[in-house]
Formats: sequence, C-alpha cells, structure tokens
Amino acid sequence: VFEHEVKYAGKSRTEKLNQVREEMTKLGANHYLLTSLDDIAWLLNIRGNDVPNNPVVISNVVIALDKCYLFIDSSKLSKEIKSTLEGEGIQLKDYNNELEKFLTELTDKDSVIFDSGKTNICLYNAIHENVKKIEKPNITTSLKGIKNEIEIENLKNCEVMDGVAMVKFIKWLKTSVNKEKITEISAADKLEEFRSQIELFAGLSFD
Repeated sequence: VFEHEVKYAGKSRTEKLNQVREEMTKLGANHYLLTSLDDIAWLLNIRGNDVPNNPVVISNVVIALDKCYLFIDSSKLSKEIKSTLEGEGIQLKDYNNELEKFLTELTDKDSVIFDSGKTNICLYNAIHENVKKIEKPNITTSLKGIKNEIEIENLKNCEVMDGVAMVKFIKWLKTSVNKEKITEISAADKLEEFRSQIELFAGLSFD
C-alpha cells in the first residue's frame, strides 16, 4: 500500500470522511459499510497493486460518526503508512477475521448504510435483523464523481503526457513498419516502453 498524496487527490482523508459523515447524518445512519475497492482507495487516499491494472488494495471499511475502521491484511502496510493512518484516527483491523464479528455486534440502536449491489451476502447476513439497514448506492461514488480543481488539473496533465507517448509510438510505428517485424504484442510492448518513460508512471490501466 502506498499513499496517494493530497497534491494529487486534492482533498485529505479527513475532509472526505467528514463529507461522508455529513451524508450519513442526513440519512439517519451511524455506520456505513464500504466494500468496493475503488471507493476505499478514493476515500482513504491509498493505492495498491492487489488487482492487475487497478491501483487498489483488497480491504473493507466501516465508517462510524466518530471513527473509521480499515479491515486489511496488515502485512501490506509499512510502518510509515500504519503510523499515518492511525495518527489520523483510522483503526486497523484484520481483513479475514474481524469484519463479520464487528457487524454482528451492531445493536438495534444502530443503523447501517451499504450498497446492496456491492456487498456480499455473507456480510449482509452478519448484520442482525434488528439493525436498521439503509440500502443505497455508495455515498463515495457520488462524491468522487465530482472532481476537484486539483484532480482536474492532474487529469489534464496525464492526458497531455500520455498523448506525447502516443505520438512517439505512432512515429516509431511509421518509421519501423517496413524495417522490422512488428506484431500486436511487440507494438503494445513498445507503447508501454514510451509510457513508462513518463514521470510518475505507475503501470498500465489494461493489458
């Protein structure tokens, strides 16, 4: 796991968590179960490489009105990342063993929001029937869909840099097509080579 810095994200974890809690309060919930990896990455400004071509880390999150719990394999976290997350009030819990137990301990005084399209049946069943369940699309999906100025600027910069790599690739292709054997695979490898020369290149978005 590595940190997606605020200079790229535009908002801190704390700001994002506060936004989520505002929406939770409006909906009358004191817990929010978040299981979609892209939303977790956005919310906590973390990235990983657990899934090919996707900068996410396998994890789950429960947000309470005064706490945030990250259920994750702790071996994926460096001392620095652990210290940073815990310093910002994020409690780390074991991915494999603790989430179901946490959910079973919710009471009839609790209410939990979750996206039924992105929550598995095992976790759903762990929530006691007396707990108020609020099923709705993820709050974070709506929030992350509205890009802030820093995100927009960075996206523009990415497109420019990737466009430069693509122009270099097209020039190479035009000048090399009659000089050497080029296959779809070798062409793709060459394009990746040009992209890998971009500052901050972190990998391809698809094979």
